[in-house]
Amino acid sequence: MTQVVQGMQRTVLMYAPRFADKAQLYRQARYPEDTTLVPAFNWAAVLGELQSRAAIGRLSLFLEGTPGYFFFEALPSGRTAANIVSLKVAGDSVKALPKKAVLGAVELEGCNLAGDLKSVRDFGLAIRAAEISALNQFHMFGLLHARGTPNNTTQFEKDVVAYDGYIADPNIKGWIALAKRQGIDRNFLIEWFVNDLRLGAGTLPADSAKRKGFNGRASMQSLVVRSAAELQRIQDAIDRDPRPSHVRIIL
Repeated sequence: MTQVVQGMQRTVLMYAPRFADKAQLYRQARYPEDTTLVPAFNWAAVLGELQSRAAIGRLSLFLEGTPGYFFFEALPSGRTAANIVSLKVAGDSVKALPKKAVLGAVELEGCNLAGDLKSVRDFGLAIRAAEISALNQFHMFGLLHARGTPNNTTQFEKDVVAYDGYIADPNIKGWIALAKRQGIDRNFLIEWFVNDLRLGAGTLPADSAKRKGFNGRASMQSLVVRSAAELQRIQDAIDRDPRPSHVRIIL
């Protein structure tokens, strides 16, 4: 188990360039207020962040992914991205650093990385994290723009109902109450998960009747791997299950 050391940075959220407009909203929805946001234009940026800190309690990598790999630009159909790194190479590069942060929990927020749990576990062991987690489906995002005056929040409230279960902010009712007092003009993050690339390439349908296969976070199952023997059993289970899965591996 990685030990917590004095002066530990509580949470660092590193994000890929294409998520720049959503990273702040994702932080507001999912992370503590004192979370540090750091852009990661390539894997070297991640290495630099690990070298610059003594310890990180929670490192979240909001990077693009596919089973066994991180990448930093969209993968064109049938091609390999120019800036791509395997979890094996990434782990070895962290291991080779002469000085690096002591890590607590590491979260891989990219698409489909739990499609290869062995590579996730091996990466976590290489970087000496206390635990590591990953998702097994395409992790998709959109923006909902909310606008209203204290005298008219009707459309905002209709939108909240229409996108119920997909708005990432857990305190959306509080935002409605605030809008009724002060008005509102801001974006909210919409989040969903799909296991079909054809759906992954699209946006969340406005018509709720057309959202079959578009899973909200509430439908996600959370699983924990506590031993190497459990790894393949859970891999087989999530590969058969149409629901999105969040898998946490204790190292």
